[in-house]
Parts: sequence; C-alpha cells; structure tokens
Amino acid sequence: MQQQIQNPVRDNTPRFVLIRDLEPNLKNISIHAIVLDVAKPTQTKDGHEVRTVRIADKTGSINLSVWNDYGAVLREGDIVRLNGCFTHIWKNTLQIKIGNKGQIIKQGDFMMVYSELPDMSILPPELMKEIQEQQTKK
Repeated sequence: MQQQIQNPVRDNTPRFVLIRDLEPNLKNISIHAIVLDVAKPTQTKDGHEVRTVRIADKTGSINLSVWNDYGAVLREGDIVRLNGCFTHIWKNTLQIKIGNKGQIIKQGDFMMVYSELPDMSILPPELMKEIQEQQTKK
C-alpha cells in the first residue's frame, strides 16, 4: 500500500518556512524575520488601519500586510516570530498576512543576519500568468 505524503506547508500543521520558500496560497505558516521598514498606515473604508511592513530573513525579503494594533507596535529592527500566517497575492505581488488566530511575537532587535534579495513579493511573469489562468477557470 502506497502512503500519500502531504506537502508539510500546505497541511494544517504549523511550520517554520524560509522566505525564499514562500509561494501563493500557503496556510498556517510561521516565519522568523527582522523588520526592515514599516510604512505609514492607510485607512480602509471600514476605518481600519493597514500597514505594509517589509520583513527579511537570511534567504530574502517580502511584504507583510498588518492591520490595526499589529502595525502600530512594529518598529524597524524588531526581530519577530510570525505564527499562523498565510500567503496571498495582492496587486500582483506575493504578501504575507497574519491569520485570525495568528500572532506576532517580538524576540529582540537589530541582531539578525538577513538578505533583501531575492524579493519574494515580486512574482515571476510565468507564475503570474499561470495564476491568472487558474483564476479564469474558476
């Protein structure tokens, strides 16, 4: 009897993932990263604050979208552990968001090896084309 092996990142078990290994539609992932930049908040129609936070680990960087209180407490140089995250595409870029039961845990500041490249927010054109084809089939 053959055993079916699930992709460990796509099942419901939380797992630490390196930024270079991120791809669209991952769920329940954890990331250890340093905050490089916290953008000014924008206001939604519902009155929520949304900030784009640039984070990086030793393998690359990506944008993290944070809402309300999460964004207000993050500072450049913070080293954080993100739990309960998911990836999605917004305005043709890959982003990370914190899930409803997710959390951001500050673990220190300023002392972490990181790389801004590759920028995992920028999706290759062939992947974008594939994603758009899949969405039109739905």
